[in-house]
Amino acid sequence: MKKFIILSFLIICGGGILYTASAIFMATESYPGGTILDRQSTGYDWWNNYLSDLGRRRAWNGTSNVVSNNYFDNGLRIAALLMVVLFNLLPFLFEEGKQRVRAILVALLSFGSALAYIGIVWYPLDVNYRLHTVCVRIGFISFWILSLLFAGLIRKEQRYPNFFAAVMYLFAIVFLIQIGIMLLGPRAWSSPAALQLQVTAQKIIVGLQLFVMLIQTVGLSLFILRPKQAVN
Repeated sequence: MKKFIILSFLIICGGGILYTASAIFMATESYPGGTILDRQSTGYDWWNNYLSDLGRRRAWNGTSNVVSNNYFDNGLRIAALLMVVLFNLLPFLFEEGKQRVRAILVALLSFGSALAYIGIVWYPLDVNYRLHTVCVRIGFISFWILSLLFAGLIRKEQRYPNFFAAVMYLFAIVFLIQIGIMLLGPRAWSSPAALQLQVTAQKIIVGLQLFVMLIQTVGLSLFILRPKQAVN
């Protein structure tokens, strides 16, 4: 019964991740236009618009952004909820000794990441730039720490296929590069090249976040279904 319930939640998480990706795509299709450097551009420019632009109340070109905003905000809310659900399943799966402690740490950290992502919704870029930026940075950095802890947790579990730990470690390396660009790279408003660097790095890491969460729903499902005597 326990396996069935957890597997059901994992299936829901997988579906929700796909919904989030779809919602973000629909938001890009609905964005009126404008970037930080070109207020007169039309539509969403994948090379020059941040994802945060989708959550603005008014687009950079001054028109209402209500449709794109709704898609983006709903997608981000679902992503935050799924993050909490997915990682809070871990203490029910890793129940022995230090593994349980690691699982609880990951579960607790997921609340911080989720709150930061909700903060991105609460404080759109054009409503409160400072708080929006703080929430983005906290959300990214806390998810990076979470990914490292999660990778360590599953690497030490013999029944968890090693491939999934390797995916998380590789993701953490790429994520660290993105965080470095976000914090230390050239500011987006300084030049078109700087804007494209920041925007591209952000999109790559958000796409990878959704991908690794989806992949880990598969990994957790295999872990649950694998006989206890099985090893990597």
